[in-house]
Amino acid sequence: MSGGLSQRLERVARDHVPIAITIFLAVFSTAPFYIPGYGMVAANLALMGVFYWSVHRPDLLSPVAAFCIGLLYDFLAGTPPGMTALIFVVVRGLTGAQGGSLAGKPFLFLWLGFWGAAAGAGVTAWIISAVWHAALLDPAPLLFQVGLTIALFPFVSWLLVWIQHKLLPV
Repeated sequence: MSGGLSQRLERVARDHVPIAITIFLAVFSTAPFYIPGYGMVAANLALMGVFYWSVHRPDLLSPVAAFCIGLLYDFLAGTPPGMTALIFVVVRGLTGAQGGSLAGKPFLFLWLGFWGAAAGAGVTAWIISAVWHAALLDPAPLLFQVGLTIALFPFVSWLLVWIQHKLLPV
């Protein structure tokens, strides 16, 4: 292969790292661990990926990619079709618009921004699920899921920072 072609292929591969990592997080979030009730309260790792990449590399995670990852998550988790896709697109849009104000700030500001995104995503998911099932759902599992998602964000974001520095040099 010529140097030019291999460099272009490497660039294309690097440009798809955020999408591939977020897909991996979506699959891992919905993997069956055979723990009773775990599926209802499992942390939404894919939401962390969408939020992180929307802040730090919004050019590499398009709204279409966020939508497709959300549809994959809906399919794997058994949630109402399009619910997570809608949530991911809204998080991508709002975070991408405000991402410049969060990028380069201390981690606490990023984490606080994620608190808002996770809480908003949780409330939206609860409302859509209640309408989908035509019943008032117990909010306790949702509150635990949002809390677990927020609590795990520092660990997942550390991994994403490491991946970004190793594979996506500026």
